[in-house]
Amino acid sequence: MDRVTIPLTQMGARFESKNNKLPLKIFPAKELKPINYELPVASAQIKSSVILAGLHCEGITSILENLPSRNHTEKMLGLEVKKSESGNTILVSKINYPVPAEYFVPSDVSSAAFFVVLTLLAKNSSIRIKNTGLNDTRKGYLVILEQMGAKINYENVSISGGEIFGDLVIESSQLNNLGIPEEIIPNIIDEIPILSVAGLFAEGNFSIKNAGELRKKESDRISALCYNYRLLGLDVDEFEDGFSFSGQIKNKNVLFKSFDDHRIAMTFAILSLLLNDGGKVDNFGCVGISNPGFLEQIKTITG
Repeated sequence: MDRVTIPLTQMGARFESKNNKLPLKIFPAKELKPINYELPVASAQIKSSVILAGLHCEGITSILENLPSRNHTEKMLGLEVKKSESGNTILVSKINYPVPAEYFVPSDVSSAAFFVVLTLLAKNSSIRIKNTGLNDTRKGYLVILEQMGAKINYENVSISGGEIFGDLVIESSQLNNLGIPEEIIPNIIDEIPILSVAGLFAEGNFSIKNAGELRKKESDRISALCYNYRLLGLDVDEFEDGFSFSGQIKNKNVLFKSFDDHRIAMTFAILSLLLNDGGKVDNFGCVGISNPGFLEQIKTITG
């Protein structure tokens, strides 16, 4: 938790914890003060925590991010963002405190990723996912899939509250693996697990680097992915900031381990379907964290 508590402590917040991990005891802050803060990593969560604290400060808080991360908080609050060679600087103060209003929240493009990849890899398939958020900092995985050869169309595109949304129309496609540039990693970090499934069925070997943040999610996702891909008999190499795999699937009837991580569980549920129900996933209830209706949605799609 120190990545979040360090900047907030600089602003006047007070916390207690053991080894900087949950559970976290939070004390009322007498007064918060503005800071100039440079994000140590590209993280929308850290950035948003400082932004929300900055709404309660007298004076301007500035946040510098060297690589852009997801920007829903800035858009919702209408914050000033200054762009330069060193990155984006977000400015926030009390004047940005929002007034009560109605907000339209598009369908979650990250949750859609599992159904997008399933449709791309299943034979003779297509799907329309309506009113999906198409924020540039969220749809990076769609850009990567298109570069891999995916047939993806955007229809009925509109804007509400500064956020772009529209219908995703997906068709079965033959994919080819490619190098994933470092600068897009922060904007696909949550979708890397399901992107790796696309890579498994694409032409060529799959490899990803510069993704060390995966180790700091609900599980160590690099280790979790490598563990499960090894169950299939693939040749897997694990790096500190990524992984790669090659070879043919030798084992299909395997029990994948979810590591109590919703994205790992959904990733290998999709893979199990693509293996003609050749695999199962343990502790699948953890998907309820982000999508409790996942199984019903799968049943609707697959019939």
